[in-house]
Amino acid sequence: MSLAMTEMAQGFKTLACDNPPVESKAKRDAYKIVEGMWKAGEVGGNVLLTTARIFQDSTKAEMLLNLEDPRIQKTYLDDEMKHPQ
Repeated sequence: MSLAMTEMAQGFKTLACDNPPVESKAKRDAYKIVEGMWKAGEVGGNVLLTTARIFQDSTKAEMLLNLEDPRIQKTYLDDEMKHPQ
């Protein structure tokens, strides 16, 4: 399962690289934060997968990046998971 999740993460990173440079950097950096949370066991695989949908809106990705405290980032992510678009 862990190998499959890692491969999916790589796939999302590849997709993020296919977007325009300004937008993809925010998405890629935000996704790295969530991937770190997943590797640390702070969030489940469903959160890792859903972030790809959440961060289609680059404003949401930028918001996560602007929150410096990891606890606040997690709180923001938890709230976004309640209303994924």
